[in-house]
Amino acid sequence: MKEKLKNILRAVWSWRRWPYLLRLRRRVKNRRFLIIASDCNGALLLHDLGMPFATPTVNMAFHRFEKLCTHLDEYLAMTPVPMEAPERSYPMFTLGEAIIEGTHYKSREEFLAAWARRMQRFNACRAQGYEILLMADETSLSENGGLAEYLAAPYRKICFTNDPAKTGREFVYIPDRKKNGYRDSWRTVGLSGVRVFERAMDIPAFLDNTAP
Repeated sequence: MKEKLKNILRAVWSWRRWPYLLRLRRRVKNRRFLIIASDCNGALLLHDLGMPFATPTVNMAFHRFEKLCTHLDEYLAMTPVPMEAPERSYPMFTLGEAIIEGTHYKSREEFLAAWARRMQRFNACRAQGYEILLMADETSLSENGGLAEYLAAPYRKICFTNDPAKTGREFVYIPDRKKNGYRDSWRTVGLSGVRVFERAMDIPAFLDNTAP
């Protein structure tokens, strides 16, 4: 009985998101895009839009992400190379100069199979003229010159930052964890059903390329 009540409460809690999700999906007109993201934000956005994961960068976190963005064709032609990380509970890889944490994968084999499957979807959509969009958390970029290199990548992009002094159409300001009160600085869903990063930016304007 207790477990049944818990399941009901979970369902009710998740349903609070539907008014927001319906508005979001109605407002976003453009569906011909491919998101290359430095962490889970890209996958979460695709999930909220009800779109398939036609991108290899799903359920993982990058370091030196700018290397992938500025050498995209070269890097996506590579196969991620496993690296030894016995202190981690998930597999880790190198991709050129970038490092990948397979945070939501149980094994190297599972990660590589998902990467290959989604690369096929990515290439098929790209061949049809889908636009590539970049999403990065500033912490995924190299400390010395990584941000400048990322901003120079030849694709439309956004960068989530904890620095309010960084302004412009590429930046989305999200206060750090201590200030915003959430354990996760961008993914957490509040009482309104909207994720932190979704409150911080105009997603339809970015995806539809209508931002001023």
